Amino acid sequence: MTDVAIIDNGGANIASLRYALERLGASSRLTADPNELHDARRVILPGVGAAAAAMARLRALGLLDLLP
Repeated sequence: MTDVAIIDNGGANIASLRYALERLGASSRLTADPNELHDARRVILPGVGAAAAAMARLRALGLLDLLP
């Protein structure tokens, strides 16, 4: 079972984030699937350098309403 769902927002250094979680003993899954994110016990929205681009991607993926 995956401990943490990481939102695939097309930015950030996902490899470093996943490695940090692995060192903490947590398994992670990179996803943009609303159903997987809704069902996840824990979700991380990685930080990005360009907030406008990140918001546009989340909007295009239909994730804005899921992430209040």
